[in-house]
Amino acid sequence: MNSLRTLLRRLTIKTRMRGAVGLGLGLLLLVGAVVLVGGAHLKTLNRDLVAQAVTQQRVVGELRGALGDVRRWEKDMVINYEDGIAVLKAREAWAASIAAARNGLETLLERCDTLPNGDAIKAAVAQRLSEGPALAMVDSDHGITNLHVPS
Repeated sequence: MNSLRTLLRRLTIKTRMRGAVGLGLGLLLLVGAVVLVGGAHLKTLNRDLVAQAVTQQRVVGELRGALGDVRRWEKDMVINYEDGIAVLKAREAWAASIAAARNGLETLLERCDTLPNGDAIKAAVAQRLSEGPALAMVDSDHGITNLHVPS
């Protein structure tokens, strides 16, 4: 400590003032650099967060659209029950909507892996699906049909 004090006493006041100003400017530059680096990092984090949120919203929107299509095609089958051709066309579109809804749900559940409680969410969804009604009342692969089509 004494050696630093004696070294500073050898310098002129002008030199000490220039050193203090230089040190102050250096510290300001250091703080500015830290702010710039931190801001760039926050910008990257924010961009990733927004991209992830937009992707999740898109997946949820597609799932809701597919479920809306399922309901619409079910209504069309009920409304047009006397027209066999219209019912078959609606049934095909309905089956495609069911497949799209299942794919949307699978995509949404895959994205749960990144969440801290993703396993709990998957378990809750699986439990609700097992407790609820069947997602499809027609399984043409196994010959199960609840449609009345007049001959």
